[in-house]
Amino acid sequence: MSATLLRKQKKEQFCVSKEQKIPKGYAIHFNDGKHTYSKNEDWKPGTYYVTKGYSILRTNFETKEAALKWVQELAKGRNKNGKIRFVPPQLAHVKRTGPDYRNGVEITGQHYLDTFGFRGGEFGNWMNQNDRQTSLNMGFEALKDLASALKISDKDIAYQGTLAIAFGARGSGNAAAHYEPLRTVINLTKMHGAGSLAHEWWHGLDDYLGTKMGAKGMLSEQPRLYAPFQKLIDTMKYKQETPEQAAKRTEAQTERTRKNAASWLDSSVLASLKRYGNEEQMETYAVLREAFLSGEPGSVEQISAFKKNVTGRVIPKSERERLEIFERMLSGMQAQEAPQIGRTETDFYRNSVRMGKECEKDGGYWDSNVEMTARAFACYIKDKLPYTSDYLAGHADCALTLVSGKDGEMEVLKAFPVGEERRAINAVFDEIIQDLKREQLLTHADVTLPLSVSELREAADGQLSMFGIGRPSVMDQLAANRPTDKKSPAQTVSRKNHEPEI
Repeated sequence: MSATLLRKQKKEQFCVSKEQKIPKGYAIHFNDGKHTYSKNEDWKPGTYYVTKGYSILRTNFETKEAALKWVQELAKGRNKNGKIRFVPPQLAHVKRTGPDYRNGVEITGQHYLDTFGFRGGEFGNWMNQNDRQTSLNMGFEALKDLASALKISDKDIAYQGTLAIAFGARGSGNAAAHYEPLRTVINLTKMHGAGSLAHEWWHGLDDYLGTKMGAKGMLSEQPRLYAPFQKLIDTMKYKQETPEQAAKRTEAQTERTRKNAASWLDSSVLASLKRYGNEEQMETYAVLREAFLSGEPGSVEQISAFKKNVTGRVIPKSERERLEIFERMLSGMQAQEAPQIGRTETDFYRNSVRMGKECEKDGGYWDSNVEMTARAFACYIKDKLPYTSDYLAGHADCALTLVSGKDGEMEVLKAFPVGEERRAINAVFDEIIQDLKREQLLTHADVTLPLSVSELREAADGQLSMFGIGRPSVMDQLAANRPTDKKSPAQTVSRKNHEPEI
């Protein structure tokens, strides 16, 4: 058997059972104690370690079986490219504890047109009658909750008649929901769409405001056109350093500057001093060198004069000027009483960048302004509501996954804002909504009202339904409190007089 064939057999793990196969792209090695890359001498000899390419993922497995089990678990949630498969979780149930905006009435498509001003709507072919009805009911309540959270008019929900909505249509892949800018339509998929309405509504508002502000696309992609949006982006990505962080950063900067200054000084002086100087003169140079690195004024001139005394030549002018710049920098650092507080990246931004590296092939999605603002807005709405509305924002805190940390232990990566960062971002959203009301792009409404008497009568009229009946409802099983008394069938409607379209 040729060596090439043997290598192929080993690579493909021929005759190795599925349970014993090492996931493709990974490798398990034995550490014999002779060749390790440990800086802290914490890599034990006689143990196993796992690699992917040239990266060492985890060390110090006592047995090969332990290493195999760990890497199989790690690879289980990843695709062929080694990226984590992120799929928004399907909600086990859709809970809502808010006001009864429907008065027990089964919502029709006409309610969406009359209440919110949607320009049209549609259902996917794979949604049965019960699925459609349940989606209409839950979506209607969620949009009312959204209007209540923002204290805006119901008509603002459809951006003054420019937005359309679809349930279980136009979906693809693992997407829970999506917004289509070219058609200005929100689509909520049959199963996973529950929980993502606030996220997608923000995309629509982002697009709508982009048009109003003269942006070529989403406003969040060109935030400088609207100062509150720029503030939102800055708040999402950066925060003020703590005094401890500022001190650590300043110390590191000082150390780097000292190191560079020492290198330039030694290259200008040391070689000739070693050639012409004696041991005592070298000790003198060490003292002068430390004075220079401490930022002592005039130290460069002293060293240049010292060099001339020893070697007969001063430090060349160009090099002396560079060293004097270092002298002033070091002097300023020493004179600074307290480190200046700067800014650092937020955990939300850092985690979003890492989420992209872990879950995407090309990157640029998770840490984009468009997606970060939408995830943050869903959290904002969840926090604003004094009650639970899962269909609206149940996915607000779901953008997380398990990743391998620096020590090889699995840790939770959260690509949504939490804690003080979340509170700061929420405050900016408050400012944006208030400013949009002042600019009359949104309409203030203190109270979100339930269906009126006339709307209840309309629902009782019962329009013809083009949907079949009889199949069990999957969406219906998700509803926490499904009305038992149906008063009117679901409707597909459009403002146009022909078949429904978006």
